[in-house]
Amino acid sequence: MRGNRENDIYRLIALHLRTQYRSTPFRFDLAGVNNSSQYSRGLYKSLNGDSGFPDLIIYQRSHPAFGQFVGCAIEVKVEGTRIRRKDGTLVADEHIREQAEWLKRLNDQGYYAAFGVGLTSCIELVDKYLSGTTNQIIEF
Repeated sequence: MRGNRENDIYRLIALHLRTQYRSTPFRFDLAGVNNSSQYSRGLYKSLNGDSGFPDLIIYQRSHPAFGQFVGCAIEVKVEGTRIRRKDGTLVADEHIREQAEWLKRLNDQGYYAAFGVGLTSCIELVDKYLSGTTNQIIEF
């Protein structure tokens, strides 16, 4: 697949959700998808304003074993992306800081909101959130 490596991860997460959690509503925010249309990019920005909104929103309450959350928001990152320094503080990257602020805002509203770094991390997060375990068999 051409372009953004995160797009490949989006596709595999969507496939996992559709096959393992068929009744679970979810949506990907497509702002991060490569889009060469200047009009579309401008329209998106005028409608949504702030950048940094999470890539995936799951519109379902968490499994009771996971907690009491109204929904789940995941900011998808490719394997190897650094979010925090060794001391636990956020890296200096402005975009990651904007994304972290969105995750904090959503956490404050009752969502479980986090970074998922790499496909395995994202799938495990989805499984824990929706089923309370990571013992799901993942077939692609």
